[in-house]
Amino acid sequence: MSSKRYDEFTAGTPVKTDIVLFADPSTGALEKVTIDGLQSATGILRRVKITKSYTDFSVADTENDIALVLMPVGAVVVGVIANVTTAFGPNNFNITVGKTGDVEFYKSTQDCTNIGDSGPVWQVVTGDWTATSMIRAFATSLSNLNTATTGSVDFYIFYTLLD
Repeated sequence: MSSKRYDEFTAGTPVKTDIVLFADPSTGALEKVTIDGLQSATGILRRVKITKSYTDFSVADTENDIALVLMPVGAVVVGVIANVTTAFGPNNFNITVGKTGDVEFYKSTQDCTNIGDSGPVWQVVTGDWTATSMIRAFATSLSNLNTATTGSVDFYIFYTLLD
């Protein structure tokens, strides 16, 4: 690779993993560059955040599941965090993250009467990335879920897209 002065680089559009630096040739000042290409590139770790409250799980039953996000074809989930920002109560409240047929596919049982996360699950899941998949949150309690009067949780789904 040869050395170049800032004014010897040609302008371009960043794509995928290319990072292009721009400088004003007359002043030498660096210009702000938006690298949208990196955000849409395959192979880059992405994150989606979904916030749900106790009202989203509220039913006159001890179990309920709700849809969180529909993952596109080619998505490989590599981590899930369920961060409880407001404790669920007054009764016990547990949440898992999974899919139909496997309630703990992405994250095992978390006690939601405590603020925080018991720890992210960082593992490549052996799911089918050749089709879309719905990630769901499953709530359970010893009493009906509609008796909860507080609670909020932020779900962070980390994933990458295959080429």
